[in-house]
Amino acid sequence: MNHESCHPNPHCDELLKYLLVKTAPVIHGVKPSVLLRLNNCPELKYVGHYQTFCLRQPEILRQLKLECRIMKRDDINIQIMFYNSRLLSQHFQVPMHRRFLERHGYRNCGDVEACLTELQRRFEHDSFPHEIGIFLGYPLKDVAGYMANRSDYVEIPRGLWRVFGSAEESAQVMNRYRDAEESMRRHLSHYPDVNHFINHYHQTCY
Repeated sequence: MNHESCHPNPHCDELLKYLLVKTAPVIHGVKPSVLLRLNNCPELKYVGHYQTFCLRQPEILRQLKLECRIMKRDDINIQIMFYNSRLLSQHFQVPMHRRFLERHGYRNCGDVEACLTELQRRFEHDSFPHEIGIFLGYPLKDVAGYMANRSDYVEIPRGLWRVFGSAEESAQVMNRYRDAEESMRRHLSHYPDVNHFINHYHQTCY
């Protein structure tokens, strides 16, 4: 099978490596989605990523085998959710997740695209919709605790989000996400360039 790539554009190759690592938990099926911010600021390392993604979005998504929604964009940055519809649907069907989202105004949790459209609407009208933690696979106890502005959070080393209640449970989830990223980073390092890796990955997994 012939898979289009961004080669020979070096900015696209660099962006693909970054996205492969950051979306690895979704690619590996341990996380329903990730939210990434690509910047358009000359002071930052990934200055070209904003423009490259906008110009090469169809090619990049074909390489990642993921879907995406642009949640918010302005002149400075773009916030993108990369997701797997099947995993999100399964996540929303967990009764406690469904009830939580319904209480917060998501009326049809059986329709992934409808939920994403509502989330996108809230990004446009609010500063940041914190119930997104459910979409991102954070433990419900942590999302609910943060949204309730509780002060009894637990500090854990290298925490990826604010933890409430069992630190061990949350740490295990974080470690699964980190392990997926590290596995992708390690596999990428074995190939001369990102397109060699992607071709091998597609041939192996599809």
